[in-house]
This record gives sequence, structure tokens and C-alpha cells, in this order.
Amino acid sequence: MATNRLSRLRENECRSIARSVLEKFHVSSAADIDVESIAWHEGHLRVRVGGLTSSEGRLVATHQGGIIRVASKRNLGRFRFTVAHELGHYFLHPRDIHDKDISKADLTVWNDATEEAEANVFAAEFLMPKLLFEPHCRGEPSIAKLQSIADDFATSLTATAFQYYQYTREPVAIILSNGWTMRRFLPFRDDGSPRMRIGKLSPDSAAGERLAKRDRDSHRMVRVPAYAWLEGFDNRPEVDIWEDSLYLEYYDMTLTLLWMDDSLDDE
Repeated sequence: MATNRLSRLRENECRSIARSVLEKFHVSSAADIDVESIAWHEGHLRVRVGGLTSSEGRLVATHQGGIIRVASKRNLGRFRFTVAHELGHYFLHPRDIHDKDISKADLTVWNDATEEAEANVFAAEFLMPKLLFEPHCRGEPSIAKLQSIADDFATSLTATAFQYYQYTREPVAIILSNGWTMRRFLPFRDDGSPRMRIGKLSPDSAAGERLAKRDRDSHRMVRVPAYAWLEGFDNRPEVDIWEDSLYLEYYDMTLTLLWMDDSLDDE
């Protein structure tokens, strides 16, 4: 996991630029966000499907126009997010000539100090702008809820999870792991929250139970020992938190959503 984090200032700038593009098109609902039409009107960028071997997307463009190529349109959410990601590069990282491929892994980078993370932040705000997205964040967290929101906005589950993390008022954390190894995580935002354990997944987490073939994906929020995810609870096995984990075959990663519905100090 990278140690250099995307600054809050730059993250906000990426979001602001995404919203400024949408404002030109008087967007008032998710259905108004036509990524192919906006790509053409804003940069004379044509969207094409196929023609890629190992990449998820590719941007080839100059100031006069160009092409955004996407591997597949079978999953509408991933297709739209890939196009929006490439638009992020176009607007955030101006160059005389763009010639850039992106991989599946690039689409899972969220808070690293990289151009890929910036393009993902842009894409999330572009497809799920705060004004439209925030009302969907009410209620108890779960991956089923995230999937429902993703369906409403026609975007990917991972991008929706990231955007939900930004705008929910619930104390949540998000982890992406590959096998037993945590690759990326967004910790509980409260400064007073316990520190996340990083590195190898605990076999006592729901994600770990699936890997150990003791259980399947949780498919709902389940209680797990707090020590499975948080530091400082090894001697307090009675304290638990909520976890919902889902294996994402396309990325060969597990998405985990954690939630603290009350103070751990009260338990």
C-alpha cells in the first residue's frame, strides 16, 4: 500500500473540476449524465469499444480531438466509469498529446498521490455528483445498499463504495484485499477512531472466513471481533463491529465495508 496520499486540497480540486463540466449540461439527475455525448462536446472525443488486448481503457487525443477506447460494454457501470476516468485525465492532466492505457488495477486506486487516483476521484464525482448522490447515503450501510446505489447511477460498485465513503455520515471504513493481503483501504474518518490493522487479513474476519473456506461472502452485515480489523482489541474479544465482504471476481479482489454502529468504548 502506498504511503503518499492524495492531498485533500487536490482531491477537492478534482471534484470541483468534475462538477464544473457537469454544470455546462444542466445535469439534474443521474440519467442526464451521458458520458459519450459529453466526451464529444467537450473534447471531440469519440468513444469506441474493443481493440484493446490487456488494457481496460485507453485515451489517445490532442487538443483537436481523439478517441477513448474501452475494453467492453458488457458491464455498463464499468464502461461508464472507464470513460469518465479517461475524461478525468483529459481535464485534469492537460498535454499536447494524450496516449495512455489504464489497467483494472488503476481503477481501484483512490487515495494515492497519483494521476490514476485523481482521475478516479474526478470520475466518481462526475458520475455521482454530491448534490445528487448525498441523499442516497441515508440509512444503515451494507454492500447491498451500495449495489442499489450503483444501479441507480449506472456506475461500478467499487466507485460507488468510494463515493459513499466520502459523503455518508455513518462511521465506515472500506478495504480492498487481494487474497489475504490488504491492498488499499479507507480508514474510519473520525480522528478518535481506533487504528486499522494493515497487512494480512485476520482469519476471524468475514473476508478471512471466506478465504479459509469456512464461509461464503457475507451477503449482509455480520458481527465480527473488533480485533480482526482494529488495533488495541486483542485482549477484548467481546467487542465487535459490523462487516460486509464481497468477492469481486472481475478484479480478483475482496471488497469489505466496515461499520461501527455505536462507540466501542461503551461495550
